Amino acid sequence: MCLDTSSTSIKLVDEHGNQWNCTIQFVPGTDARFLICSGWNKMVKARGLKDGDRVVIGAPGVGSNETIYCIVIRR
Repeated sequence: MCLDTSSTSIKLVDEHGNQWNCTIQFVPGTDARFLICSGWNKMVKARGLKDGDRVVIGAPGVGSNETIYCIVIRR
């Protein structure tokens, strides 16, 4: 986990330095995960993502990060 479970927002930064403020929601359970909510669609539209494209997401370290970095890999 690179995010704190009480986090409600993150900044997504792509490989070009573009930034999107997104809200996130923690979903507990055996397959615990975070959902990226508002802001994600703006990034998808701005980057022109299409079915089959991949987004690799990473953080600088374990713990409470507020910025997540992403790279788009085109199909």
